Amino acid sequence: MEQPSGLIAVLMDPTARLDERDDAAMDLANYDETEAEEALFYVATDPREDGLIQGSAGESLAEIWLRRGDETFPRLEELTAEARVEAVELIRARRGSEPPRTSAD
Repeated sequence: MEQPSGLIAVLMDPTARLDERDDAAMDLANYDETEAEEALFYVATDPREDGLIQGSAGESLAEIWLRRGDETFPRLEELTAEARVEAVELIRARRGSEPPRTSAD
């Protein structure tokens, strides 16, 4: 299966092992395709999802947004608490202690 579709399939498979899903979420940070971002966003906003997976998805989303040069992180506020914490930590680590601006700012 071609990437990132193979990684997305693992991430979205509730029967896959937690560590496999977490690895898939982290590996998707390397892809700028819309479908990769949307899969990560789906997981990072699903309150029923495991917190570990949410956190990895949030971190991967932040990685994609930073690479793209997004300055307002318009979807950051929609993430679950676990996903948002990981995303903000990565953004702060890359940009210094300045908190990320959101579209609401």
